[in-house]
Amino acid sequence: MYFPPTIPRVTGAVNLWKGLTTIGSQPDEGQGITIALVEVGLLDPAIIQAFSQETFGNNSLLNRVTEIGVGIPSRSAGIADGYVWGWSVETALDFGYVAAMAPQAHIDIVGIPDPFFSSFGTVFPFIGQYLTTGNPCNIPSGNVVYGPIQDACSVTITSNSYGSGKTYTAHFGSPMYLTVFDEELSALSLQGVTNFFASGDSGGYFINLS
Repeated sequence: MYFPPTIPRVTGAVNLWKGLTTIGSQPDEGQGITIALVEVGLLDPAIIQAFSQETFGNNSLLNRVTEIGVGIPSRSAGIADGYVWGWSVETALDFGYVAAMAPQAHIDIVGIPDPFFSSFGTVFPFIGQYLTTGNPCNIPSGNVVYGPIQDACSVTITSNSYGSGKTYTAHFGSPMYLTVFDEELSALSLQGVTNFFASGDSGGYFINLS
């Protein structure tokens, strides 16, 4: 079993940090990059602080993590959403791996109130409109923001904590969502954002609808 702090050595990220496998042999620790983790709910600050202490021996992570709730009015409400929908452990795992792999990157935890397709459909336009503009940020009221605002709106990578096959999406959601997600993700790509999705707990996605 691998834990976030051990993953950099297993994957070779340590070589990137030392500049051994980078263009021009320049060390790459994720500096200058903002990564948005798309999650359900927000993360308890005690978890962030504990992970920072365990992994880095200090509270440095608190200076490069911003929590943004899309349609979430307060941080406490966002934390509650994560627990209610059983997503908090997933968020903590995603956060831990990204923080360990890219120890200088800024991390946005972008939370939505629930795991419905309609909510996921709102987060990508939100990122495109408000989180790719650079400084200063101009996030509208009604969407809680907690943490350092510097670099929070310079997203060039999204990591999405879910994956859903097209058959599943069309059958349990609506064929409309396929078009919506394709268009929204294409728009983000045109803005220079790279989007990563999980393949699911069972690897390549498959579902028996019978």
